[in-house]
Amino acid sequence: MPHFVICPVPTPALARTAALALVTVLALPLPAQAQKSLGSGSGSGPVMTRDELRACLKQQATLKTMVEQYEKEKADLERERDDIQAARKALEAESGGVQADAAKINELNARTQALTQRIEEWNARWQEFEKSGRSGPLVDRQRRRLVAEKREMEAEEQELTAQRESLGGVGGGAAEVNAKVEALNARTVAWNERNKQVVKKGEDLTQERDLWASECGSRRYREDDEIAIRNGK
Repeated sequence: MPHFVICPVPTPALARTAALALVTVLALPLPAQAQKSLGSGSGSGPVMTRDELRACLKQQATLKTMVEQYEKEKADLERERDDIQAARKALEAESGGVQADAAKINELNARTQALTQRIEEWNARWQEFEKSGRSGPLVDRQRRRLVAEKREMEAEEQELTAQRESLGGVGGGAAEVNAKVEALNARTVAWNERNKQVVKKGEDLTQERDLWASECGSRRYREDDEIAIRNGK
């Protein structure tokens, strides 16, 4: 004959025990979600909502781009400043050379003027000598002195001409240097204006970063929310 297994009916005491166990399970706290802080702050204050976290992360990325652009502009300005300083030193040396050549030109002009006066005086003495019609050993000696003096002046005139030709580009060089000075001054003015703008940009950026730090940097957020945002949710 088949045997039947009879299960005992739970007693009321056993039922109460099972109910208590279920209540105990339901009463246990849910596992806490992992939390993080955006900045280096204490992480105090209420936990950010997902929308608040999304806005803070977007602002953080924008600030990062702004900082990178600011650092690049500042580095470019520093390189250009060095170029301007190097160009100014080179131009000062070039200007000094032009000034030295100009001084030589002035000296040549003074010597040329003195020689011109000597030639005029010699011409007058020669004409007077020729008109005299005199002759004799003394006259021949005077003629030789006049001719020797003429040759001396001709040699000096050739020397002055050669020196002037070697400095022939001084006038043009001075004009060229002046043009370079004007261009460099304009470049310096433009650099100063750009530098002011970059300095102002740096000050504004500092304020933006401080504002982000106060509104986002010390706030806590749920790591699950960050993962969801990174995944486009």
